[in-house]
Amino acid sequence: MFTAVIESTITPGAITFAGEQRVVSPAGSLFYNAFDAGLNALYWKTAVAGGGGVAAISEAGDTRLGTGTTANGFSTLESVPSFQPSSPGWLQISFPNNLPFPYVANTYYFMGVGTQPGTPTASAPLTDAAGFEVVVGGKMFAVCYSAGQRNIIADLSTTGNNTQPLDANAHMYTLYYRGDHITWTIDGPDAVVAQTFSGAPGPIINTLPLKLMAIAGPIAPASNGQLQCNAAFVGDTTNHASQIADASLLWQKAAVDASGNLSVKLSAGTLVLGHVITDTGSTTTVTGVVTAQGVSASGTANSNNPVKIGAVFNTTQPTVTNSQAVDLQATARGAAIVATGVDSFSVVPTVGGVAVSVTNPFPIVDAGSGAVTIIEQSATITGAASGTCTLAGTGGKTTYLRGFTVTSAAAAAIVSGLITITGLTNTMNLYYDNLAVGQSLVQITFGEDGIPASAVNTGIVINFPAIVGGAATAINMWGYQL
Repeated sequence: MFTAVIESTITPGAITFAGEQRVVSPAGSLFYNAFDAGLNALYWKTAVAGGGGVAAISEAGDTRLGTGTTANGFSTLESVPSFQPSSPGWLQISFPNNLPFPYVANTYYFMGVGTQPGTPTASAPLTDAAGFEVVVGGKMFAVCYSAGQRNIIADLSTTGNNTQPLDANAHMYTLYYRGDHITWTIDGPDAVVAQTFSGAPGPIINTLPLKLMAIAGPIAPASNGQLQCNAAFVGDTTNHASQIADASLLWQKAAVDASGNLSVKLSAGTLVLGHVITDTGSTTTVTGVVTAQGVSASGTANSNNPVKIGAVFNTTQPTVTNSQAVDLQATARGAAIVATGVDSFSVVPTVGGVAVSVTNPFPIVDAGSGAVTIIEQSATITGAASGTCTLAGTGGKTTYLRGFTVTSAAAAAIVSGLITITGLTNTMNLYYDNLAVGQSLVQITFGEDGIPASAVNTGIVINFPAIVGGAATAINMWGYQL
């Protein structure tokens, strides 16, 4: 004797080809939100509205999206997670929602899963989607959208299978969803109102977020039509092997890599090291190279306690050998101790920008104008001839005469001549005697500052006259340029 197993609504029990009774567990929960604390950012993206639509409100117990009273106004709400179908089972997606009744003319509503264009309209509301929609005119349809193309699965209104609720009460609108087979039910799993049996009319992209929409038609509604969502939940009918998931955000599951290793990451805002970390009491050892970045960039304020470079003071400097580490050494006041190694320091001291050298150990520098160039010149005049000795001018600088000497060998008799110095603001004249006995000498200095030439890039010239009966003469003059 055989006994038939039936459900309370007289649905026969399912028997497999092997004669086994098929028993299915309730769908495992992936997502549940009843708006107990209003719109929670962990579950829902920021509500979007435009063109006069009224954004989903955040209140305890439900959320409401409004069409507004402007033509083509819209209001949409989308979940944070997207849900991948779990073939061969289904995603069970349910909304206990209230639709306006009586119907508000020139309004459109959608509830299900899907994506939308940037500015949805009642005639082109969705891109890829599956769900329940109420079109302008008030009829409810089970629909899919495939890359923007609307595919009607069933007319649920009085002109179709007459399963559209005609009251303002909350009704349970449910999708059993996967790519190749979608089932629509209203107020219970056995109240099937529409089905697909292939993926042809379904969305191109099957992994989709929850989607709620309220849109004004091309003619402005007389009043704000509202879609009221009291809760939203998603389950997985496969109930496959147990998984580790967040206690509240059930769609956030632990991941395993290709080798079967559990992927573990530190919380956001902490440093992910990727090295072996050993914590023994108060000491944490990290194996491997760790790169650390300071909290303050170079040239910015010394804030947030950045890591400083330090040194050690020792009264006796340490002695180390090859390959040994050694601390940087500092004086008792924290100044770094620096010493030469195999390579000596290359130090070029300067005074006012002029390098100190063996040939110029004490450069003369003008505090206001910069480096001074020392110059000197000499000339030899033979017999009784005339001659000159010149401190030549140079571009951009003034030549100064600080002194000169004139020396002559003994002449046959005492003879005299007039020496002139030109190139100065005023020509300088002086008489010179060439003595008959001994050496004749004139030496004149003009102090530390000297006498300047009459202009920039002008030479200073000592002019020695032709002295009849005179002897050989040597002239030396010196000064500087600035």
